[in-house]
Amino acid sequence: MVVKCSEDAKAALNHIAFQKKAGSSPVHTIEAVWPMQRCPVQAQLSRERPLSLLEKYTLRAFNEIPNVSAAEIAMKLGLKEPELIQETLDSLIRAEAIQTSSAKITVADTSELQEDLERLQLGLETNAYHGIVRRNMQRKVERLQAQIEQQSNPKRMSLRQKIAAGFQRLLGFKAKVTKEGKEQLSKGKIVEPTMVQVYDLARCLGTNSLIVLSGDGGVVNGRHLQKFNSSDWTPLEKSMKKPSPPVAKETQQALSAADGTEQVNILSLEMVGDPAKLEQIQICITLSVSHEDGTPVFSVHRKGSSSQRLGWIEAFLSENKEAEMLLLERFQKEMTIKTKIQSTVKPHQIEPLVSAMAHVKRNISSSSKSMLLLNQHDSLLTEISSKDDYPALVQNRTIVTYLQNLKKTKVEPQENSNALLISIPSAQSMVPAHTIATQDFMLRLANVSVRGRHSKLEVYLPVVVFDENQGNKSLAEAITYLHKEVKNPRERYLFTRSMPDFAAWMKTEVRGAKGMAELANSYRKALELGQGSTFNIFQMFMDELFAERMDSFEPDMVAKVGEFMKQFSNIQGVDDCWSMFEPKLQQSIFESVLSEGSNHALSDAWRAHSSGKEPLPWEDAARLEYAWCGHCTNTKFEATRFFEQMVLELAGSKDMTTENVSKSLSALKSRTVLSDELFARADRVRRERNRFSHTAGLKAELDYTLRLISVMRETAALGQALAGGSWKPEEGIEWSSALTFSESEAYVKKAARLLKENTDHASNGNVWVGSLMQSLPSTSEEIPLALIEQLVGAPELTTGHQFKDVLTQLVRKGLDSWIKNLPASENFELPESIRSLMSLLQTAGMEKELANLKESYLKGLGKLTTFDQLQSEFNLLERKNLAFTPEEFSIRWKRSVKEAGFQVSFDNLASMTPTHFDFLTENVKPDMFMRAVRTELKNVEDGDIQAVKSLCDEIQSFAGKEQPWHNVAKKKDGFMAAEMDNKIRAGGNPVEMGPIVENLMPFVDKKDFPKMDGRFETIIERGKKEAKKNKVDEK
Repeated sequence: MVVKCSEDAKAALNHIAFQKKAGSSPVHTIEAVWPMQRCPVQAQLSRERPLSLLEKYTLRAFNEIPNVSAAEIAMKLGLKEPELIQETLDSLIRAEAIQTSSAKITVADTSELQEDLERLQLGLETNAYHGIVRRNMQRKVERLQAQIEQQSNPKRMSLRQKIAAGFQRLLGFKAKVTKEGKEQLSKGKIVEPTMVQVYDLARCLGTNSLIVLSGDGGVVNGRHLQKFNSSDWTPLEKSMKKPSPPVAKETQQALSAADGTEQVNILSLEMVGDPAKLEQIQICITLSVSHEDGTPVFSVHRKGSSSQRLGWIEAFLSENKEAEMLLLERFQKEMTIKTKIQSTVKPHQIEPLVSAMAHVKRNISSSSKSMLLLNQHDSLLTEISSKDDYPALVQNRTIVTYLQNLKKTKVEPQENSNALLISIPSAQSMVPAHTIATQDFMLRLANVSVRGRHSKLEVYLPVVVFDENQGNKSLAEAITYLHKEVKNPRERYLFTRSMPDFAAWMKTEVRGAKGMAELANSYRKALELGQGSTFNIFQMFMDELFAERMDSFEPDMVAKVGEFMKQFSNIQGVDDCWSMFEPKLQQSIFESVLSEGSNHALSDAWRAHSSGKEPLPWEDAARLEYAWCGHCTNTKFEATRFFEQMVLELAGSKDMTTENVSKSLSALKSRTVLSDELFARADRVRRERNRFSHTAGLKAELDYTLRLISVMRETAALGQALAGGSWKPEEGIEWSSALTFSESEAYVKKAARLLKENTDHASNGNVWVGSLMQSLPSTSEEIPLALIEQLVGAPELTTGHQFKDVLTQLVRKGLDSWIKNLPASENFELPESIRSLMSLLQTAGMEKELANLKESYLKGLGKLTTFDQLQSEFNLLERKNLAFTPEEFSIRWKRSVKEAGFQVSFDNLASMTPTHFDFLTENVKPDMFMRAVRTELKNVEDGDIQAVKSLCDEIQSFAGKEQPWHNVAKKKDGFMAAEMDNKIRAGGNPVEMGPIVENLMPFVDKKDFPKMDGRFETIIERGKKEAKKNKVDEK
């Protein structure tokens, strides 16, 4: 018999389990029914409320004014309709606040009819009636309304007549305030009965408590009750109470509990329906075991609701001896299984049997394929209904079983799988019976003892133990045992599925491979063996290759790398491994170009370190490799291997998982072996391992490697201490290197050739260019054209720095020196080296650098002082073979003409040919024109109006309409006006100057030069004003 659980019961069980209530553990949930007595009652309640203002003043009037009538009170309060005070009188009478002594009122009392009408209307509004009953009630409402109208107004009076009759009736209405009325008046509250209402109550037979069946949102309502069925099981026998009609006190308590009010007063109570009729509610009862004393804890849910608990039933079960015994016996009966379980566990260790299947399925869906330990697992899987999950659970996993009558450990391969089937003598068993264990968990079938709280009854119920830590511990013990028994590296990995054992097997394979074909075959074996693992097989293979078999790439690394990639290109799923070889190829080329006469200090230091003769501290080695090769791939590689090895060894020494570095780090953190801060840094360098293969800039990889070394040192300190060699404290050595120009040229030539032959692979500029940018020699007086030519012809790289970046750096560092050492030449005849450099820069598309070169050259020349010198440069430009353009000369020309010493006349401007005029750029022409104006005005004496007139005529001649200088002159109209005005005003008396200017007008064409013309008009007006002022002063 297998323990089963309905979906409703499982939902209730999960609700208790998810709450993780301290002090108890859930075992199982069963379904039952609880007998209920449905006992609806019709009751009239009283309620207390504050007096209204009208009630308060009416009550005070009857109490304080002798023999006052209701009509007089209404008139004093300004009430024009008798119905208003009539309602107040009715409420005071119902509350027994007044005792009437009025004359006999002939008008019929319709209050009872009104109450019946209101009750029926409320029932219709709340859909209490259905079908033909509803139609009958609607007809009754109509009859009551007609009856009330007939009795209230039998004579069919008009509204005015009804008001007059009402006041007449109120004149005879007099009353005395009762004792209750005086108390109500003093408290300011009135107690009045409410309308008669039907309340749906139910009695819980067992607790005998009465509850109100609430609406749809309640825990229990009328729809949840069913007809009682004596064949359904209930945990009540002798404890079941007989049905009994509700009495006022318990009804009052039930209504108070339902409304949340402290006081409910019942004026009348009447049973509705058959009090002997029984119904039942379906429930789910969950058994939990107390951690403290092993006694039962019962939780009760209404079936169909996993979150709503029935507290009154739980309270009864916790105190009733008979119910406790019945339940324990019921749980024992429903949880009977075939498997004979010997072990009993403590309550805090257990989980329900029905929840164990989820753990099995979760492990099947996970990526973990670690070794599986099985001891009498068939019984466990059968009892938790997971027998069908066994094939998926063991798929591609090494299985360890513990067998009776076996004397020696036996290792066999599984069919159609790389996994092993390992049999160990039961005497060597590391796990209890009825157990499944992996590195993630241990699942075990066991019993738990439940002892009665109110009786001596004790039952043993089947449960499971789920322990995450114990699974890994059992696996570590099994691995320790098997390491002694199994020597084959492949078989070791198959039962451990750990990264160190896979690396040990791979190392053996790589060491034994001969030639590239066998290396490729070894990798295929690794893919097959590592199927289902979580580590990067290709990265591990390349790590072993670089660590153990770099001799496979000698003597011609370039050719061997090509052969390697050809062999691996046929293997599906292998990414382009060119990026892994780039640092090796680059370093090979870098070392091959060294000449005997160069400085070999860095190369010798690196060889001494890498060979182990003179090992450097990790940090100094990383900086040395970076200074020497432009990267620190080898140091990063070695540090990574040490770091990963130490993490796995540390985890193994603590009996934690060694499946991969990520899981080992997490396990070390969970056991607080690693601090949160160290774990965060360690996990970061693990995740960033492949990112910093020269992809983030020159300095980024060095920074990453130094961070990795720091984490590695701290991790090593947690295990066996390491000292000496690379583990010495860093010395902080500063390294620097420089190649000769010929060595740099040879390096670029070889690197460019290799890259051009492998254009189908992505090239990393940070690898190929980084070392060269660091090792460029200090500049020389001669231009290294051969190196520049190689840089210009080098291919464009896919990512990172470009060879053009080296050329830019080279030109920037050497430009000033090269220009400074050029021989002087009046005709701008450049040396061949400069011309070749310009040509190469142009070929490379380095327009900015070419412009900087030309600008630097022209800056070094002397400034022009005369127009004739400028004219000679115009003539040179006309040859067409000059290395410079007019635009490149423009800066030099602009600087020259802005100088006050530069001499140019209007005749010079007028004599310029159209070609020469076009040589001048738009930013030079205005400065040239203004310099000519100032040159001409220097030759005019202050106040010489005639000479100014002559200059204006010249301007009008060579800068008039359709002349080359016309537009330039027009734009400088304001400048010329100011200069001419200053020259004339400097001559003296404006009274004398004005008439002379007026006689010579016009000086210029008013349309072409309006500002000059306006300035001359101003001179005339100023003279006239001064003359007029002088005459006034003389009078």
